Amino acid sequence: MKLRGFSLAAMAAFAFASAASLTATAADPCDACWRTYNKCIEVGSDPGYCEYKVTECLARYGCPAPPF
Repeated sequence: MKLRGFSLAAMAAFAFASAASLTATAADPCDACWRTYNKCIEVGSDPGYCEYKVTECLARYGCPAPPF
């Protein structure tokens, strides 16, 4: 019975941590746009495409325009 209580507590902690993580990501959409841009560049996509997508994302959320 103790193991079941521990498992339930572990699952609850995981769910809480996941929800907190998603909330933190959603709290700053501008940072999320730049993280997506960095991933786009890292995988070797065309820089022009990545710049277009980040500009579109930043405009969607009312973030400052990129310097390019």
